[in-house]
Amino acid sequence: MSAPSATSAPVYEAIARGLLDAGVERAFGLMGEDTARLTTYLSAQPGVAYYGARHEGMAVAMADGYARLSGKLGVAVLSRGPGLVNGLTAAIAARKRGTPLLIIAGDSPAAERLAKVGERYPKHVRQSAILEACDLHSETVVGVEDAPRVVASAIAKAQAGAVVGLNIPTDLFGAEVELPEVPNGPGPLPTVSAPGEHDLDAVAGLLRASVRPVLLA
Repeated sequence: MSAPSATSAPVYEAIARGLLDAGVERAFGLMGEDTARLTTYLSAQPGVAYYGARHEGMAVAMADGYARLSGKLGVAVLSRGPGLVNGLTAAIAARKRGTPLLIIAGDSPAAERLAKVGERYPKHVRQSAILEACDLHSETVVGVEDAPRVVASAIAKAQAGAVVGLNIPTDLFGAEVELPEVPNGPGPLPTVSAPGEHDLDAVAGLLRASVRPVLLA
């Protein structure tokens, strides 16, 4: 019997596929520029609901609460640096309760992580060291080819009852990686059609009637 064929896909799709294979149906988070493609792709998959929070700590707490009540894996998707740090208090609480929880976070590119001492980057923190200092498990994707294995390892550890931080360098999210062909796997990211004239009129009417409108894009 011939081996299954492989297909090329971005790393963010590999992460989403791993979550879907693990039976994930709910995810929580606060979208950042590094995790936007993962969040968009994951939330577009049939059977997956994504819930946005106003603060990273609340996103992790929501994933913790969901996991405790449902008995399923909790998933939180955060941006790198300050985004991950904001979720640590809730993550520590989840760890103390033995919650199966996976925190997916962007991470600094390798060039920033290996920079000389003294060079400053606004969002750079030593994420693995911080997670481990909080007695949380840490997994970091260091190369494109290693992404599927690291993602699978992080999911397995979380399902076993650990709180795991999965760090994905921002320069790897969109990199192509070879994936085994999976029947009925997640489909392509749906295309968004241009709004019709009726839609534009409806939005214009809402804006005219608004006093303090807020636009989220």
